[in-house]
Amino acid sequence: MTATDPTAPPSAAPSAAGSVPRSSARIPVRRLLDVELRKTVDTRASAALLAGVAGVAALVVGALAVWGREDELGLAYLARSVAYPLQLVVPMVAALAVTGEWTQRGALATFALVPRRGRVVGAKAAAGLVVAVGASLLSFALSALGTAAASAARGIDPVWDLSLDAAARLTLLLVLATAVGFALAVAIRASAPTLVAS
Repeated sequence: MTATDPTAPPSAAPSAAGSVPRSSARIPVRRLLDVELRKTVDTRASAALLAGVAGVAALVVGALAVWGREDELGLAYLARSVAYPLQLVVPMVAALAVTGEWTQRGALATFALVPRRGRVVGAKAAAGLVVAVGASLLSFALSALGTAAASAARGIDPVWDLSLDAAARLTLLLVLATAVGFALAVAIRASAPTLVAS
């Protein structure tokens, strides 16, 4: 029987040949992105804002379809009209995803699991980009539906005048607005001032 030194550090457990110790394994970027996308809809405020995105888009399209002039019923006009309110709402979703970490002390757990903060912030930025592009695609779909419904109700031919270039520009504007909201949230790290600044 051999005596062990009680002050000596415990020896590392033997690992299988070729396996990476669990402590040094990195969490894949895809999993980080999945987690950040889930956090985007986890809170009541973010879920309400995402529902508000769809609601605002549907309300604008519906109002223009019912009360708009016939020259306002083209797809390009409806898509531009929906893009403006979305540029106010969608950046708030990205901002709340960032500031929620700091106000709910989730950053303690997040950065304990992933010590490299740049990877977490990058995943949050990518999640904001996904939300912005998704909101833009939703606005185009609702605009197309509104164009078809309003044209059928008024007995006129639908005008599908939204070019690919114009659609890309509207999406880019929404992505840039979301990036500004995200950057403000990273700098300020508090929900209320970030939303006001955004």
